Parts: sequence; structure tokens; C-alpha cells
Amino acid sequence: MLSRHHQLAWALLLAGLGLFLLPRMIRMWRGELISVETPPRYSARFVVDINRADWPEFAVLPGIGDRLAKRIVEFRAEHGPFRQPEDLLRVPGIGPKTFSQIQRHVTLTLPESSDACRGAPPADTACDQREHLRP
Repeated sequence: MLSRHHQLAWALLLAGLGLFLLPRMIRMWRGELISVETPPRYSARFVVDINRADWPEFAVLPGIGDRLAKRIVEFRAEHGPFRQPEDLLRVPGIGPKTFSQIQRHVTLTLPESSDACRGAPPADTACDQREHLRP
């Protein structure tokens, strides 16, 4: 059995808790929702540089899987750097539909002429032309 002092302390504690919770319980019973402040949404734009990216970066683009991503990197290694994003259409497996899905996610950095031709095949006419245009 609790002493009167302890009974009074428990009574005050329960009354205070009831006064604190009662308004919230009434709102809950009425179906009113508790408002929660949500932080603003931030978005990030994912962009792949088609002349610098390796196949894992290509693989995360919509409509491009591991196999096609590796094919893009192989195509770039064989034919030299891309001159414009539309050059991706020359890669086997990328058609207009796939290109339209990835177009907003790609960018390109044009390499310096000497860097572009360093690994290019000897029959690369674009590199031959650039070499001839140098002063």
C-alpha cells in the first residue's frame, strides 16, 4: 500500500500525463493527422562524359546494361573519341529509342588533338586531318 504522499504524487503524474495526452488522443480519434515537417527535396543530375567514362558508369544509364556499356567503351577504343553525343548511335545496339533515353544524361569533353590521336588507329582520317591542321 502506498502512503498518501506517494498516492498524491502518482495522482498528479497521471493527471498531468492525461492533460498532455488527452488533446492528442481527441485529434487522433477525429481523424486529424499530425503534421510533420518534411525537408525540401534535392535532386542531382547524373551525367556521364562519354569520352571519359568507363563501362560501369555507362551501365547505370537507362536502357544500357553491362553488355552494351562494355560495347560502348570498346567502340570508343577502336574508333577514337566521340565528337558529339549522337555518335553513340553508331555503337551497335544503340538505336534512336535508347539514345533518347540516355541523351539527357550524357555529355562529352572533346580531347586535345594530340591526346585524341595518340591511341587512334593509323587509318583514322579525323586524326590525320587534325595532324595536318596543326601549325
